[in-house]
Amino acid sequence: MNFVRHTAIAANVTAVGGEDLKKVKVTLTGKDKVTNAVYETFEELTDKDGNMIKRELNPEYEWDVKFELPAYEPVEVRDIDLSPGKHEKLEVVLKKI
Repeated sequence: MNFVRHTAIAANVTAVGGEDLKKVKVTLTGKDKVTNAVYETFEELTDKDGNMIKRELNPEYEWDVKFELPAYEPVEVRDIDLSPGKHEKLEVVLKKI
């Protein structure tokens, strides 16, 4: 069975007041766990409900995930260590600048 297919990072992005934020740019960067060399980068956008999911991520990498939207402070979650078949769920709150 191919567990990589089921290895994913999902996120829900809201503003400080609780409103869902759409079209937040989400950058996922896969890097070597020892050397930090970058091997993969993906860009996604959140949907109208502030949700995003990226499947089929390589569990051999550590993942950094950055969330950016104009007029809001960017947020970065670093060093997510995915096990094969693991589904990581992030709840992110962005604050207006």
